[in-house]
Amino acid sequence: MVEGKWEGVSSFVIESDSAVALSWILHKERRPWRLDRWFRDIDGACLVLPCVCFNHVLREANALADVLAKGGEDRADWLFLCS
Repeated sequence: MVEGKWEGVSSFVIESDSAVALSWILHKERRPWRLDRWFRDIDGACLVLPCVCFNHVLREANALADVLAKGGEDRADWLFLCS
């Protein structure tokens, strides 16, 4: 359940170097059906969280996020913020 894990968080800025993935998030009609489960999770989180912003950034401009994404791609659990 999203609510308990993100309690006390006021906003999120989600950055991606994939313009295609961001377009899938913003335009539901473009989403590949095989990723439907993931998009339902994202949509649900966006409904619960008070403020979510999606930004496109160049990979070269965000090297740390690129390393963390590659390291976390095999993780079963998401990383959560502690307040």
